[in-house]
Parts: sequence; structure tokens; C-alpha cells
Amino acid sequence: MSGALELRGASSGLLDEPLALSVRGLGGPAGDTLTWRARLRDDDGRVWRAQASDPLALADAWTPAKSSGGAVAALQSLRPVTLDVRVEAPDGRAAARTLTRSVLAEGARVRRWRDGLTATLFLPAQRMSTAALVLDATDGEEAAAAAAPTAALLASRGVLALLVTPPRGRGGDRETLLRDAAERLEQLAASAVELLPAPLPVAPGVPARADGRDRAAAWDELLGDDPLRAARGVLPGRLEQR
Repeated sequence: MSGALELRGASSGLLDEPLALSVRGLGGPAGDTLTWRARLRDDDGRVWRAQASDPLALADAWTPAKSSGGAVAALQSLRPVTLDVRVEAPDGRAAARTLTRSVLAEGARVRRWRDGLTATLFLPAQRMSTAALVLDATDGEEAAAAAAPTAALLASRGVLALLVTPPRGRGGDRETLLRDAAERLEQLAASAVELLPAPLPVAPGVPARADGRDRAAAWDELLGDDPLRAARGVLPGRLEQR
């Protein structure tokens, strides 16, 4: 048996960033046989756990510690998340580390919309003359739980996002709701507004029960190398709906 193991990698970052961790002190090529575990506690006190053979795979391996847990972790407070990560080698050695992951980047702001629309505006740290995304969260409590951290992470990546909550009595009129939101967003966005008729995919890193979808790929496709990519092809002053 060799010496002690040490986990190396950034101790802080955004929640949707890959867990790019490495192990020092293995003394041999044991990477394929390592077991990685992660644990966090959400706003409601529920514990979520993940296990994988690679740290990058932990983001898509979350499950609630109790079967009664929800489908998506409660992170609506947007507070930083404490993530406990542990790696175990076949010879019994192990190393652990506590990481901090932010849901909202420094400088990004959250504002309640107070102009005839029940919504929350997520403003990027940098002023951007770009299209804005209307993030619709009208499909129940689980969608709403996923929408808040997803909108915050979009703003953290430079996208102006509006989290829409339907007023009572109008929950079924989604098209009207989205267009009302778009009209107000055009007051802030210097160019076009692209309408998304359904909630965005849950961002990678947000604990949720596995649903068979590649959330990381959907997130990369949305943002690409340029957070404005989702708005390309939309002409100024024009509303389009997917």
C-alpha cells in the first residue's frame, strides 16, 4: 500500500461546471477502478448522493438518499451549495474534500418583476446587447424547482433570463403568458427576444433523478462557446417560437 491520497482540483465554481478532479498518490494506473461519491443537502434539508467511476459522471448520477425525495433538488434560495466529494481506491485508501458550488455568479442579480407579470428577472453581471430568453416554469412544482437554479446559471453565463410564474386563473394560457413576458423583456433587451415554449433542461450539476437525457449536451448546445448562440438567427424586434 502506498501513501495517502489527495484530491486535487478547483475548490469553487459554478454548479454546472464539471467536477474536474484528480487523485494524487495512487502510485499506479488505478483510475479505472476508483469509486467516486458526492453528497449535498438541498434547501429543504433533503440529502442527495451520487456515485460514479469518474468525477465528471457525478453530475448525472444524483439520487435522493430517501425514496420519498423529490425529482429535483430544492435550490430556489440560490445559495452556494456545499458539496462533499470522496474517492475510494481498491486497496482501501480514500480521500475526501468539501467543495463550494455557486448557483448565481458574483455580480449577477435577481430582481422581482412588478409590472403586471408574476416573474423574476435574472440579470448577468455584464451588460449585454443580446436576445433574452423567456424561461417558462408553468408545469408544476418540480418544474419550478428546476427553473430557478437553471435561470440563475443562465444569467451567470451571460444570458438575460426571465422566470415566469403564471398568475392564478391564467395558468393554462401559456402562449399569452409568454408573449406578455416578451413584450416586457423587449423593454430591456437591445435586440430580439426568443420564446421558449417549455421549461429549459435542468442544468448539469443540479441534482435530479436520472431521466435518460444528456443534460450536459443540451446545455452545451444552448450556450455553445458563445452564450448568445441561442439567439442567433432571430431578427431584432421579431418574436419567434420554437
